[in-house]
Amino acid sequence: MKEAALIADILAKMDKPVVFDIGANLGAHALSMSRYADIVYAFEPFDPLANRLEEQIRLNGFDNIRVHRFGLGNKDENKTYYLDETSSNSGTGSFIPEHADATAAGEFPVRRGDDWANDIRPDFIKIDVEGYEGIALKGLSNTLAESRPIILMEVTQSSSKVFLELGGLANVIPFGFDVYEIINPSAFLGLFQTERYQLKKRTEVIPRAVSYNVLIVPPERGVAIEGLKRV
Repeated sequence: MKEAALIADILAKMDKPVVFDIGANLGAHALSMSRYADIVYAFEPFDPLANRLEEQIRLNGFDNIRVHRFGLGNKDENKTYYLDETSSNSGTGSFIPEHADATAAGEFPVRRGDDWANDIRPDFIKIDVEGYEGIALKGLSNTLAESRPIILMEVTQSSSKVFLELGGLANVIPFGFDVYEIINPSAFLGLFQTERYQLKKRTEVIPRAVSYNVLIVPPERGVAIEGLKRV
């Protein structure tokens, strides 16, 4: 998986980074990132997923992952969570009904990120919350402005719409940045291909039929992507 490889390459260049995993799901990324991080704060409001995440942490003996059973948003509230319970993919639930196109699965707590974070300063954020990314990041405005982390984010049609409503990516991220789409490497080398991903420069997140991931990098953290393939 190209995103996992990219995350590992970036975190390996950091010195005991503090990591936020927003939308931790079953914890695949949280467990992988904990190998490089000083601490991983994992946010997963959906109890069945949070239960399995905590079990994975226990079975693997990790002691630097903190699981928080709430979502992040721009205010404290209990919010309806929508999930297609007929789907085999339990990670597609969303606080945005149009994204999930499903029925309500219950209400779960959401907290304003800045109020929770207080003086915690992340170096790296992975965020995949099925369309709610812009709202979650908006609630972390002060934290982002002070810590200026690298952010890896999923982009979907619904999240693009939210960013547009919020005035665009530059109006949500409170610092200067470069944004790169994470793409598969060119296949022309066939079996001799050694690259696992490439970074393609973009200026904004735009809606597409298929979701994709972007990397948001403030200039002073550019050293973390030095040597990584960019096109």
